[in-house]
Amino acid sequence: MLTLSRLRTSWLLGCTASALALVAVAQSARPARLETGIDLSRLKPATPAAQPANPAPAPALSAPLVAPPAVANSPLGAGHFEGDGHDQSQHNHAAIPAPPPQTGPAPNLVWLDGEKDFGELIAGQVVDHSFKLKNGGEGDLILSQIKPSCGCTNSNTSVIDATGARTPYVLGAAIMPGQEFEVAITFNSQGKRDQAHGQVSLYCNDPRTVINLTFKAMVKTFLDVQPNYLNLEAMATTDLREGHVVVKSTMVPKFKLMPAPDLPPEIRVECTPRNGDQETGAAEWDVHVKLGPGVPEGTYNRNIRLLTDQPLKGSPATADGKPALHETQFMLMAQVKGMISCEPMFVSYGMLRPGQAASRTLKITCNDPAFQLPNPKLTLTNLKGEPFEYDGYITRTVKPIAGMEGKAYEVELTCTGMPETLNGNFMGTLTVETGHPTKPKVEVRFTGVCRPGAPPAAPVVPVGQVNPISGG
Repeated sequence: MLTLSRLRTSWLLGCTASALALVAVAQSARPARLETGIDLSRLKPATPAAQPANPAPAPALSAPLVAPPAVANSPLGAGHFEGDGHDQSQHNHAAIPAPPPQTGPAPNLVWLDGEKDFGELIAGQVVDHSFKLKNGGEGDLILSQIKPSCGCTNSNTSVIDATGARTPYVLGAAIMPGQEFEVAITFNSQGKRDQAHGQVSLYCNDPRTVINLTFKAMVKTFLDVQPNYLNLEAMATTDLREGHVVVKSTMVPKFKLMPAPDLPPEIRVECTPRNGDQETGAAEWDVHVKLGPGVPEGTYNRNIRLLTDQPLKGSPATADGKPALHETQFMLMAQVKGMISCEPMFVSYGMLRPGQAASRTLKITCNDPAFQLPNPKLTLTNLKGEPFEYDGYITRTVKPIAGMEGKAYEVELTCTGMPETLNGNFMGTLTVETGHPTKPKVEVRFTGVCRPGAPPAAPVVPVGQVNPISGG
């Protein structure tokens, strides 16, 4: 008889093998990018900022202080917040090359002027600053990467010679001992509010590896949008959904408001003044949004830009020479289902022994009110689209769901037991033929692992009872 410890060990080994199979299939099927736009693989804590030149003396230590290794910044960018409508596609998320190895005398990157405080800004203002730096060490200083924390910050680096002349710096070039240089930044406060922070990271052969040049500003919003995101939730591609936000100014008694001309055809926006008119403006505006029909299937995210007639003081003119104007934006979101949907879109049998049976259930739903979904035809193929080698070991049963006849079916995929000759992964695609004119088929990936002597699958235990395998 197996002891409790051996049962637990076998169960853990089974879970591990099943997880590896899931990873293999997910990697072969994963999309090129996530719809959310956010790269979670680089979400790490920020590196502490470097100290300015001539800091207060610290107690003596037996070893020199060395900054921790360089790390990437949050993909939202310093000073950003969820739902602020900031265009995350402008962020620089490129991988950071390793700094060159240091041999011989070490350089010492000295930050001469310290953190820059831009003070109070109005959202949308663009400001500039040049950080003053110097190679205070005995060896050549080499910068391998200069990386702003956010796409709203641009930077340029120049080396200063003995006459004060400035020459653009080329990454990988040597900055001689004693030589000064500058990192000039341009900060766009659009999409920020309240206390905003940012930094430019210098990756170099200084023993600290990375030096962060930081700046901050208190950003006041010219326009307030409530709510700052509009979630229309679940809808079909043929549906029409509506919502609205309210926009008001915190600084002027009246202003005009209009949608930006870059809206896609599935979105219509109408701005209506409260206690005012279109010609003279108003203190508050109702913004009515219509989404659909014709919305692309999947997770839908779109920034809705709203323009005003109010000049943005302290900012350069636009590319066509016109004065910059205040604008705002909010995020429009929806989860859009196609005419035919399937849940789940991935099936795992976990780890099975040869001959062991297991069933999985899917739901096929028609979201088109004008279409009657016929009994779906099911086909199994491998990942290359060829006939599935173990087709005869997986049965398919289709049943209409009571009360949803012609609109929804339950599909049961039953593995009747893989052959003794199989010792490894099996995976493929279930194709569901629907007959719908816009979505004639739905494809579902499935996978599993067959091992002789594999432990039994963990039983389904009612709430409140103890699982004899997991012990919990």
